[in-house]
Amino acid sequence: MNEHERQYLGEIPRRNADGTYNKIGKQIYLGRRMYVVVADLERERECHRSHAEWLAHSAERALIEQRCARRRAHRQTRRTRITNAGGHFTASDLYRIYAEQKGCCIYCAVELRGDYHADHKLPVARGGTSWPDNIACACGPCNLRKHTRTAEEFAEILAREIRLA
Repeated sequence: MNEHERQYLGEIPRRNADGTYNKIGKQIYLGRRMYVVVADLERERECHRSHAEWLAHSAERALIEQRCARRRAHRQTRRTRITNAGGHFTASDLYRIYAEQKGCCIYCAVELRGDYHADHKLPVARGGTSWPDNIACACGPCNLRKHTRTAEEFAEILAREIRLA
């Protein structure tokens, strides 16, 4: 084993407990360049570790998004029940609406990236219902600025702002 191999490999056990050469020791004993194989194994292990973390993170993120969608639907349905407006929508309705809008805000067309508000096109305060045909996905700033305006009234305000800019 040359100096470079010794530096790279460090102190790796080359013999088993019974005194026979293990795989690494046998490869080095036979004169092969084992340090390349060890580096490849380490890279492969790191890749598997990071992929497993990514899978766990993406699965966790999917569960969180599902919970958020259910919470949004429940909150809006409860509010509608309190005001006697009628209608209800579910998390699956929200997913469908989100997909129909191609993941963009209905008002400003900014990409939502999964973070959106369930908005009533005709507000409940002005006689709107919570049936899925009255629900849209909007970004937080648009939904909070809209207040009790209808979708058409808010679109006019946005168009006016664009003309002035």
